[in-house]
Amino acid sequence: MYLKKELYNLIKTDESIFDFIQESALDGLWYWDLENPENEWMNARFWTALGYDPNGMPHKTSAWQDIINQDDLKLTTEILTRHFEDPNHPYEQIVRYTHKNGSTVWIRCRGMAVRNKDGKPIRMLGAHHDISDIKNKEEELIIAKEEAIDNAKKFREITENISEVFWLSSADYTKMIYVNPAYEKVWGRSCQSLYDNPESFFDSVYQEDKDRSCKKRQRKDCTQRRYCIEYK
Repeated sequence: MYLKKELYNLIKTDESIFDFIQESALDGLWYWDLENPENEWMNARFWTALGYDPNGMPHKTSAWQDIINQDDLKLTTEILTRHFEDPNHPYEQIVRYTHKNGSTVWIRCRGMAVRNKDGKPIRMLGAHHDISDIKNKEEELIIAKEEAIDNAKKFREITENISEVFWLSSADYTKMIYVNPAYEKVWGRSCQSLYDNPESFFDSVYQEDKDRSCKKRQRKDCTQRRYCIEYK
């Protein structure tokens, strides 16, 4: 494709093209000298994503190793070793950095070793993508799910130990969502029978009360279903 070749040539001849790509498409770019492992170039976005002033940060490996989660750093070493030994084993990892303000920044880090003619890794090129928003949403969903499970447990503990009949259904009573055990004691019918035929809930209601309750349920402005009905 001619456009791909054209872009490659532009990157080679016009530094502003490369600068645009690495500043706009990534949340960090780094280039590491594996022969002199303390030397590593990190672009400005690498540091601004972590809350630091790029002008005050040295191009040294130790600079980022001081703020990365140490468990993640240990795993990074293991993945890098496998990648150096086998080019087909990708270097990709989600790591946690400590932002300057103390918060956690989740980074998806990808990289590739640059090798000499003998296949020995001599440089490492890598890219960062900040996925903190995604990870935070995941945490929120986990917490919300745990709270929902806890609330459901409390709900059942309460409703299953009361003498009053408690039920939840769709607005038109075509689907029974929940009915507590008191239903069986009060009406002498199984809860399952109500799940199988929700409308049977009104089988024992006097016709006058049934008509009144149906009219109230059908009112568009009715926001509450509170009324008294008499059963046979």
